[in-house]
Amino acid sequence: MWLTLSFTDAQKTSIQSFEFGEGPSDQGSVMEDIVWRNTTLSFQASYSLSSNISLSARYRHMNIRGLDVDGVTAQEYLDVFTPSMHHGKTLGLDPGLRIGF
Repeated sequence: MWLTLSFTDAQKTSIQSFEFGEGPSDQGSVMEDIVWRNTTLSFQASYSLSSNISLSARYRHMNIRGLDVDGVTAQEYLDVFTPSMHHGKTLGLDPGLRIGF
């Protein structure tokens, strides 16, 4: 049996915060204006039934949100980057079966 715990903190920045042709060192941090953020805590358990068959289950606690930046609302950024079923705080349970040859 294998157990895995993971944490993800993904971020997207506004395209307006970076002007092409100038490097980040010229303008400061590229990730200055965060417009979208996904924090996910995940726990996965896998169990091998035989050498080529395994079962798994993954539980995920996600918090996906947008932020108001440059006159664009948080909801608009959420709609661009994330399907509506994942907006806000969501929980997920993903069962799995792997058969390999």
